[in-house]
Amino acid sequence: MKRRILTIATLALATVVLAPTAASAADWDISCPFPQNYTLTGDLDYSGISMSANCDYYVNLNGYTLRIGGVTMAPGSDATIVDTSGGGSFFSIAKYSTDAGVSIPMGSVLTIGSGVSFVATGGVDGAGIGGLSGQSAGTVVVESGATLVATGGANAAGIGGGNGGDGGTVLLEAGSDVTVTGGTSAFGAGLGGTAFGTLNVAGTLALPSGSLLIPDSEAGDEVTVTSTGLIAGPSGDETNGAALTGTGQIANSGIIALRSNLVAETLTVTDRAYAVTFDDQAGTTSMDRAFAPTFDAGYRTVPTPPSDTAWNTAADGSGDWFTSTTSLTADTFLYAVPDVFITFSAPPATTVDDGGSLTFSVAAQDHLGTPIDASAATVSSSNTADTVDGMTVTFHEPGTRTITVAYATGSTSTSVTVPTPELLPLSAPATAPAQTVATEQRDALAATGVSSTVQALLGAGSVLVVGGISLLLMQRRHG
Repeated sequence: MKRRILTIATLALATVVLAPTAASAADWDISCPFPQNYTLTGDLDYSGISMSANCDYYVNLNGYTLRIGGVTMAPGSDATIVDTSGGGSFFSIAKYSTDAGVSIPMGSVLTIGSGVSFVATGGVDGAGIGGLSGQSAGTVVVESGATLVATGGANAAGIGGGNGGDGGTVLLEAGSDVTVTGGTSAFGAGLGGTAFGTLNVAGTLALPSGSLLIPDSEAGDEVTVTSTGLIAGPSGDETNGAALTGTGQIANSGIIALRSNLVAETLTVTDRAYAVTFDDQAGTTSMDRAFAPTFDAGYRTVPTPPSDTAWNTAADGSGDWFTSTTSLTADTFLYAVPDVFITFSAPPATTVDDGGSLTFSVAAQDHLGTPIDASAATVSSSNTADTVDGMTVTFHEPGTRTITVAYATGSTSTSVTVPTPELLPLSAPATAPAQTVATEQRDALAATGVSSTVQALLGAGSVLVVGGISLLLMQRRHG
């Protein structure tokens, strides 16, 4: 391997302007006794050149693109890539199979600044960023506003150890956007390595494929997802991606969007890791795990319950209703319960004459107050003598009956009374008193001119006749 040895003897933090020049096929070994600043004044393509450096260096992309065939930092040397103008890109694709895209060994730190678009790809035995073959990784910091795509070789991590090397420390700040794919694992150790290191996710981490192997190799949590952190699949397909495996610990205060079967149950996920079970109360039960404050935030879909039902924490519907935005704080068991609430509008009259009619109306809504079409509601009477026509009931028999309006799984009732008709007593024939009759007879005779003496004799005669008839009847009865 032919390398060009460059000795840069400049003042500390001196600025070297990198202008476009013809790329040399020879690799660079940069020997520098002091930290170096590099500022681009145009795009540079050194894709066929591998660079090694034994000092700290600071590169300002200045809005331009730099391509190089791999960077190898000496242990203890730090690299910082920034872009003060915006729009700049850094591509480091390992030229050799044993190299990392950017080698950051133990004791070294790579910082990718805001606004930088950074792409690093390792050789077969090298990490995208971290260790080359046989080397463990140092520290990688991705600042807010930076974009990183790191791809490790078949025997190495995306960010972490090379073949045989261990993982390092990775800090993905809030607002960073990082995509990582590894051969052995997205982060942590390379093939044959043992220690994972630590991963702190405060930004967005996409794991499109492969795996993230998290062994229980640290005293505390190997992975921490902060309240602003997200681990997901690629954009637009967040629930599909790498499988999270191993026996390590994930402290999750943020969101893990990967579907449940991609997060091994052998991992210990603390804080936001909730098992939610759905029972339709008709023989079907399903369970999903949400690694987020709500189902919606965790890229989970709430199963559709049976018609006219909704999910509730109590089998009888007396608990809390559950939707995709309901806050999760623990494992939860849910039931499909009726979700139709009927408002029964009855006429003000509750007493109706026999043969009279009343027309009822009904409105329905769910527990959120959303109206439900209740045109299919039915009305019935507990008295079978009554007749029902649509929402109108005609009453045909005295007594109190229950009128019920039913819709789907809900119903409501009211009472209506038909009174018993009042029976009036029959009237007896009017009988005039005897004195009144006698007086009327006397008055009639007087009107004809008959004297009072004659009237008296006639009256006495009448009495004698009646008395004689009565005596005769008595004699016959005793004879």
